Amino acid sequence: MKGKRILVGLTLSIYMITAGAQQGKKQSFEEYRKEVLTHYDIHRNSVLDEYSDYLKGVWKSFQSFKGEISTVAPKPEWMPQVDFSWKSVSPVIWQPDVAPAADAVSLDDTVVPLKSFSHLPLNKRKVYIFYDLEIELPQLEKAEVLGSCSPSDVASYWKRLQEKHFGAKWMSEVQSITSIYGFNDWLKIDFVRYCVIQDFGETTVETRMALIHFLLVHLGYNVRLGITDAKQFVLLIPFNQMVYGCPFIKINGEKYYIYFDLQKGQKEETPIVSTCEIPENINNGRVVDLIFRNPVALPVNETKEFSITDGRLTIDGTVSETLMKMLCDYPQMPVVCYAKSILQPEMRSRIVGQLKLQVSDMNELDAVNAILRFVQYGFQYATDRQQFGYEKPFFMEELLYYPQCDCEDRAVFYAYLLRHVLGLDCHLIKFPGHECVAVKLSHPVGGSGYMYKGAYYSISDPTYMGATTGMCMPDYLHEQPIVECWLGNNP
Repeated sequence: MKGKRILVGLTLSIYMITAGAQQGKKQSFEEYRKEVLTHYDIHRNSVLDEYSDYLKGVWKSFQSFKGEISTVAPKPEWMPQVDFSWKSVSPVIWQPDVAPAADAVSLDDTVVPLKSFSHLPLNKRKVYIFYDLEIELPQLEKAEVLGSCSPSDVASYWKRLQEKHFGAKWMSEVQSITSIYGFNDWLKIDFVRYCVIQDFGETTVETRMALIHFLLVHLGYNVRLGITDAKQFVLLIPFNQMVYGCPFIKINGEKYYIYFDLQKGQKEETPIVSTCEIPENINNGRVVDLIFRNPVALPVNETKEFSITDGRLTIDGTVSETLMKMLCDYPQMPVVCYAKSILQPEMRSRIVGQLKLQVSDMNELDAVNAILRFVQYGFQYATDRQQFGYEKPFFMEELLYYPQCDCEDRAVFYAYLLRHVLGLDCHLIKFPGHECVAVKLSHPVGGSGYMYKGAYYSISDPTYMGATTGMCMPDYLHEQPIVECWLGNNP
């Protein structure tokens, strides 16, 4: 499975080694790379030309599974307050489990080359307004209505789109523009959906889904078209991360999540889904990565001011309203992926600068506990169920926008501050129904914690009111924690 996902990278690497052996040192790396991409271009486009054959071939039925949930244990309904008789309770030195990387699949970041279609007539231009961004592109050409949901009609429809080079100029510009704006894979998918709805809002849902599928596959994604037992089109999307709360099927051991219309409120049902068989040795394209690895360049038309204090430390600034709209219905992924994501680096830098100044005269432990207290008392607590009616972990920016937050939101925010204000290594820690942090201090303190790679990490819980570093909520003293690590420093 992993080999399939990184097939493009392996193909490029093998080809480069072969080319290097043949050409010796006379050819530069860039010349090698150009040859490799040309080779891949020919291979990928041959797959696309043959795709209609797969669609009219054998369609296999799969029973779908209910979407997984992040935790079965209930979260605390309120924040517990420290009972200072805790000292009579012996602290715990855990031997915790270490969670596998939340995005363990190797990502192939090769941009899929598209054919040059300069010989085609120029399209009319259109401005698509996507989360307040005005993006000018060639308008998508008119497309006929898909006849039916039968595999033969779907295959014929793909072939006609392919022969007419549907969306060729549009896709060529989408590749470059979405990179300029810092769109991650999910935003690209959302943008394709948005544009198809804008241009084909009057046609059938089946036609729109077939067009979205066609464009996404041509943009290099391993997205499949499925038909439910109720004769409804769905998109089948493999993700680089676990996605919670979304039904899925398994094809050759790989999860494909079922998206009925890419709209809010995915359906809870678990239908039987049929999709065409594609040979395992075929490069299906890349899986979808949900992490924001680069900032998104959204316009700042509307902002919300925030000012947060615990009575000792204070931060203030603004958060983008447009960004909040974009994140409102974002697929739910493991908590550590929110910690890895980059969204508003300027705002984050402002917060870091403010807090660095305020704790500059403190020693390390005092500064850690001051920031811990700030997160404990600076934010109002509510579970996602209480605030939204469903699970919605926050990116760091969302914590500064919504009036309330829960344990994983505080943990992500607090861990960011530890790393960037104080330069300390830390982990996210997962208990049943609860998320907190553990920090590696220069001079370890007493209390609960664990050893990891020869260093001691002390529990530090931003949801345990009044707690200092080393103090664990009594309910979790005898639970087995899971250490969630992530690499790299976010800006």
